[in-house]
Amino acid sequence: KYVMEHRHFYPNRGYEAGVYMGHLNYSLELPKIIELAEQVQGRQDVLSNVQAWPIEFHDFMSSLNNIDVKKTLLNDTEWRENISKFLFSVAGGKFQANFKFDKNLVCGEPAGEVLISSIIFNYHKFEDREFFIPARDAIEDIVRSANFTNSDQVFVWGKIFGNWFTDEIIDSEIYRNIVLALIGVFICTAVMIVNVQVCFLIFTCVLLSLVAVGGFMQIWGLTLDIVTSIGLQLSVGLCIGNLK
Repeated sequence: KYVMEHRHFYPNRGYEAGVYMGHLNYSLELPKIIELAEQVQGRQDVLSNVQAWPIEFHDFMSSLNNIDVKKTLLNDTEWRENISKFLFSVAGGKFQANFKFDKNLVCGEPAGEVLISSIIFNYHKFEDREFFIPARDAIEDIVRSANFTNSDQVFVWGKIFGNWFTDEIIDSEIYRNIVLALIGVFICTAVMIVNVQVCFLIFTCVLLSLVAVGGFMQIWGLTLDIVTSIGLQLSVGLCIGNLK
C-alpha cells in the first residue's frame, strides 16, 4: 500500500541516492568537497532535489565570518567549531541528518570527528532503462575527478543501484549466454544425430523461436531483467523438447 500511495502522490520524485564521504581530513579537503557539491548540483539533467551541505556551509561562512572557505583553509579546531555552529543555525539545521560524528553533537561545543557525511539527491525517474547506467556513471565520474586524498572513502550509492547493477550485468551476459546455449544445442545435436543438415535445421528453428520470443517481449513492453532473461534461456530447452 505504501508503494502504491507513494507512486500516486509523488509520481516524479525519482530514485534517492547520495555521495557518501567517510574518514576524510575535512578541514583540508573542504575546497574539494565544495567543488564536488557544485558539480553534483549542476547535473540537473540527471538529478533533482540536491541537498548539498558544502555549498550552504560555504555561504554560511561567507556571511558570518566573511571567509571564503574555498580559498582559505580552516584548521581542525576552526572546522569543528564552525561546522557545529552551522548545524545549529537556521540554514544548516536541516543537514544534521547528513552527518554522523564520533560523539553527540552539542550546541555551543565543537563537533567531534566526522565518521560519515552525505550529499543527498534524487535521480530523475527515467522512462527508459538505457539512461540508468549513464546517469550513475556521470556522478561517479565527478567523484573520481575530485581527487580526494582518501578516494576510497568517497562513493556514490542508492538503493536503486541494486536493480541498475543487475541490469548492467544482464546487458553484458544475456547475449553471451544465449549464444553459448545455441552452440551447445548445435554440438549436442551433431553428436547425437550425426547429420549436419538436420543439425543446421534444428539450430535455425531454435534461433527463430528465440527471435519470436524476443519479438513478443518487445510487443508486450517487457524489458531484459532477471525473469525475462531466464525465460529466454529456458525457451532454448523448451524448443529442443518440442523438436524431440
